[in-house]
Amino acid sequence: MATSCVETLTSVANTADGLILETLTWRKRLEFYVNQKRIVVDDAQPHQTLLWFLRTKLGLTGTKLGCGEGGCGACTVVVAHLERNTGRVLHRTVNACLAPLCSVDGQSVITVEGIGTSQAPHPVQQRIADCHGSQCGFCTPGIVMSLYGLLSKNNKPSLAELETAFDGNLCRCTGYRPILDAAKTFAHDKETCPSTPLGFECSHPRPCQEGDANVCSTTSAAISSVEATFATAANVPFPKALSETHSSALLKVEGSRVTWYRPD
Repeated sequence: MATSCVETLTSVANTADGLILETLTWRKRLEFYVNQKRIVVDDAQPHQTLLWFLRTKLGLTGTKLGCGEGGCGACTVVVAHLERNTGRVLHRTVNACLAPLCSVDGQSVITVEGIGTSQAPHPVQQRIADCHGSQCGFCTPGIVMSLYGLLSKNNKPSLAELETAFDGNLCRCTGYRPILDAAKTFAHDKETCPSTPLGFECSHPRPCQEGDANVCSTTSAAISSVEATFATAANVPFPKALSETHSSALLKVEGSRVTWYRPD
C-alpha cells in the first residue's frame, strides 16, 4: 500500500513538473564576472565548486584549498551582487570550496588577485605585510579577503567587528596578533586599545580573558605605527554590465550527475 502511494505521488509530481518546465524558457549557460572580467561557461557541471573553477579553469591559485569543508577560510573570496529593488551593491565573503559554481551566475567574484598586485598592493595587503601578518602565507589570501569583505561593507568598522570578521579564518603560524594589528589600523575606535597589553604592564584583575579579546590582542602603539587611510581602501568597482543589464533569472544547467534549477 505504501509503495503504491509513493508511486502515485511520484507520477503526479513528475507530470506536474513536466507541464511547468516545458513551458518555460531556460538559460543554459553561466555568465558572471571574476575580477571584472566577463566569464561565460557553456559546459558547467552543477557539482563543481567555485574554488575548483577558479584554480583549474582560470589559474587563479591565490585562492587556496585547505580543509575543503568551509572551516579554515583559506578559500575565502568576495562575491558582489546588485540588489534589484534598492539598486545597492552587496558584498559578502564566501567559502569558495563550498560554493557551487552555478551559484555565482549573474554576480561578481573578487579574488585576492583582483584587489592588488605585489607592485600595487591593496591597503589591506600592504597593512598585513607591514605588520608582519604573514609567515608561511598559505592562509593569507583568505585573511586578506575576509578583511577586504568587511571593509567593502563598512569602511570604518569597530575593533569588535574586525575580530569577528576573522571568525572563519585559521592561521597556524602567527598567533593572530600581527594579523589583528594590521586589521585594527582600519578601526574607527582604535584609540580605545590599551597602551600596553593587558596582563603585562597592567593592574587589570583578570588579564587576557576571552571577553577582553577585542582590546587585549592589540596595543595602541602597534596600530598607531601605521597610518589608517580609509579613502584608499576602495572597493573593486562593480561591473557596469551587471548594473545595466538583467538577464533572465531562469537558469537550468544539466550536468552528468545532477541538474541545477534556479527559478525567477
